[in-house]
Amino acid sequence: SEVRVWAKGNIRRGKYPRIGEIIEEFADKAKKSPGTYEEFGDAKKEAIVRAEDNIDLYLNHHAHKVEANDKRITAVHAFDVRTSARTRFTGTLFADCTGHGTIGFLAGADYDMTAKGRMGMSNMWAWAEEDKARKFPKTPWALDLEMKDFPYPRAHHGQWFWEGGFDKDALGDAEGIRDWNLRAVFGAFNAMKNRDGAAKHRNAFLTWVAYVGGPRESRRLYGDVLLTEEDVVSKKDFPDGCVPSTWSIDLHYPKEQYAKKYPDNPFISKAVHGRGVDRSYGYP
Repeated sequence: SEVRVWAKGNIRRGKYPRIGEIIEEFADKAKKSPGTYEEFGDAKKEAIVRAEDNIDLYLNHHAHKVEANDKRITAVHAFDVRTSARTRFTGTLFADCTGHGTIGFLAGADYDMTAKGRMGMSNMWAWAEEDKARKFPKTPWALDLEMKDFPYPRAHHGQWFWEGGFDKDALGDAEGIRDWNLRAVFGAFNAMKNRDGAAKHRNAFLTWVAYVGGPRESRRLYGDVLLTEEDVVSKKDFPDGCVPSTWSIDLHYPKEQYAKKYPDNPFISKAVHGRGVDRSYGYP
C-alpha cells in the first residue's frame, strides 16, 4: 500500500491459466487508483507469506553486496533499514526483484540503461471533502502552480500520471525525483486551497500522499533471451515460457499541455499504447 498500484492485469488467461490462482489469493480489492490502505490488505498478504513453511520473510532489507564464484552468485548481503543489522543470504538460485537490477549489477552482469526519455516515477495522492471548511498552509517550497497547470484530480484522486523524472538519473537522483513529484502534488493542492481554486475547495483536505515513489524504467539486465516487441505481438512461443502477461505495451511521455510551466522537468505524463497485443489471451 506504499505506492498503491493496483493489480489490474487479467488473470486465468492464455496457456497457463492456473497461475492466476496465486495472484487471486492476495490481490488487492482496490476500486480506484490509488485505492485505500484497507483495500490493499497488507496484513493479509504478510500473513499468507508467513504461513508458508518454506519461506523466511525479511521485510525492509536492502541488498548491498554480492559474493560470486565462477560467475555464479553464492551469497547476497543485505541490511535492515530499521535497525542497520546486516544479514548474509546464501543459496544456489537468486531472483533479482529489486526493480533496479541491483543484485545482477553488483554481480557484474551486463546491463543497459536508457540515457534519456525513460518512463518516470509516480507519486499518487488522494483528497476528500467534508461539511466544514479546512485550512491548508501555504507552500512556498512547492512548485508554483495554478489550476491550469495540472489535470484536475477527479474522483478525489491524483492518479498514475503524476509522474516525473523522465530525463533524470533514475538511480542516482531517485530521491530528487521523488521530492520534485511531492513538490508538484503540494503545489497543486495549494492552488486548489489558496489560489484560483480556493472558492471551490474550502472543505477539501488531503487524505494521502505517496511518500514512496513508484519507479518504472531503470537498469535492464541482459539475459539469454532479449524479449522484443515483435516477440510479444507475434506471440512467439518460448519452450520454457511459463508466465502470461495481458498488459499492452505502453510508453509514458510528458503531456505537452502541462509541460509548459516546467519544460525541463515535467510532472504529468500520458500513456501511448502499442497496437497488436492480445490482451484477452495474453502473451508469454
